Amino acid sequence: LGYLSLFSLGPPLLYAVAQQRLYPTTWLRRWALLPLLMLIGTGLALNNTIAVLQGLTGTGGDFLRTPKFDVRSRADDWQRSSYRLPLPRLVLAEFALACYALAAATLGAAQGHWGTTLFLSLYTAGFGLMAGAGCWQAWQSRPRPAPAPHAEPSALDVDGERLPL
Repeated sequence: LGYLSLFSLGPPLLYAVAQQRLYPTTWLRRWALLPLLMLIGTGLALNNTIAVLQGLTGTGGDFLRTPKFDVRSRADDWQRSSYRLPLPRLVLAEFALACYALAAATLGAAQGHWGTTLFLSLYTAGFGLMAGAGCWQAWQSRPRPAPAPHAEPSALDVDGERLPL
């Protein structure tokens, strides 16, 4: 069955040839992003599975609109917007799948199944990337306290009186 692993070379070679044809001078730099594409693809497996099941059963999900915050300057406060979306439960499921894949990869490595370990490590990193991205986005959109009013710098004289600088 070892010769069947040759089939795993098909997709990377397909991308390499496509990139070489489309971008003859920069294809190698673009092809170097293939591991990131693989991580994102495996990390989206749970999200895509849920979407397919919802489509097949006709249940569908709630459409949560893409937030539009009308941010035009650094002073605009988008964190307090009512359009801000909460941390989705999907992030917790992706984190759980990353932990599960890590445990399975560790078990595979302990038993010397290196091909399985490599494959499961890809899923560990992919689900971890998606869960981490979801947590980071939630962290960035958390409500923050209003900034303190800007005070003019001053110094104290001998009697404790404030002197303007």
